[in-house]
Amino acid sequence: MLEAKKVQVAILAGGLGERLRPYTETVPKPMIDINGKPFLEIQLNQLKSQGFKDILLCTGYLGNVIEDYFGSGKELGLNISYSREQIRLGTAGAIKNAESLVRTNPFILMNGDSYSEIDFAELLKKHREYNFPLTIAVSKATNSLEQELVEVADSVISAFYQRGTPEHDLYLKGNKTPLINSGIYVLSKDILGLIPQGRFCSLEKEIFPYFKNSATGFVWEGYMKDLATKQFCNELEEYLSGVKK
Repeated sequence: MLEAKKVQVAILAGGLGERLRPYTETVPKPMIDINGKPFLEIQLNQLKSQGFKDILLCTGYLGNVIEDYFGSGKELGLNISYSREQIRLGTAGAIKNAESLVRTNPFILMNGDSYSEIDFAELLKKHREYNFPLTIAVSKATNSLEQELVEVADSVISAFYQRGTPEHDLYLKGNKTPLINSGIYVLSKDILGLIPQGRFCSLEKEIFPYFKNSATGFVWEGYMKDLATKQFCNELEEYLSGVKK
């Protein structure tokens, strides 16, 4: 059984947050204030509550702000290490840059700008059950025209549809309840060998298509919010305030 305490979580926290300007002029997107706390602190406390201890933060833009705030993670009861991009490397390039710091096989990779109420124990269980090198957490689309879509058949990902492509548009015409990649993955370390070193590379566009029909789709239902805009941040604040009542 894959236990949370034995699995490292890497978080992609290097984005520019351009749609959140001017709020991200002095803090990186994962540190945007949500009800008086940096969002990344909320995310880390979520992971701790589910048993995770070993965290790898892949930083970039204003990465020093994240590193200065969290340090070693001791105050949160976590062990935090850091890998900082010197140039923009994309979702795949960022984790390739951190390859020497990835300590467990498999490991979890997730975006540092999305709030997700997912059961990680069930995600890890699904990954072990199918024994593919990649498991992607997928959920119902909320804005399908603007989101990357995946097709799942019997828990296996059978197709990827990149937004803005004819294939994406055609798939939407025939599917009223599409699924999206929710930005949470369980990966074998072997996948890192597919990622080129030192250049911009996208997991979604350049790496995941290799795993059509050989990746597990973990379909989950629950609240999720991408912190893409200030409106979405406000909606998350309202939701979390309601949860706490």
